[in-house]
Amino acid sequence: MAAKKNQTSDQAPDNSHVKKVAPYPFKIEVLASETASPIVANMMKITDQGFLMRLMDAHHFVVGQMHQVRFALPVDCGFVNTPVRVVKTYDAVQPLSAKEFAKIFTIEMHFTALSKENRDQILKFIRAIGQK
Repeated sequence: MAAKKNQTSDQAPDNSHVKKVAPYPFKIEVLASETASPIVANMMKITDQGFLMRLMDAHHFVVGQMHQVRFALPVDCGFVNTPVRVVKTYDAVQPLSAKEFAKIFTIEMHFTALSKENRDQILKFIRAIGQK
């Protein structure tokens, strides 16, 4: 006869499941000016120094430009609203079919005045997803 294992109150029940979600991409808004509508892009990777975002629409980002960005970090790590500077732009073409192509625009931005609270939130997110 097999003995059943007793479950203590601090153990998770056997039927508990942790739902895993992909950390990237997630939405980011770039504010070019106070009067213009925000540009919505996909965050592809983030560090405490900056990030890469991707757009499918044509962009007008110029190296050296300053912008304001805002985004919510997944995994309940907080909300970031901070100034950034455009560091690089990468334009590529992705084949959709034998005769169709799509332009992909990747923009690298660095934080210029990241608060301690925002830096801690970003580092918490990076740890939570196991990013190297």
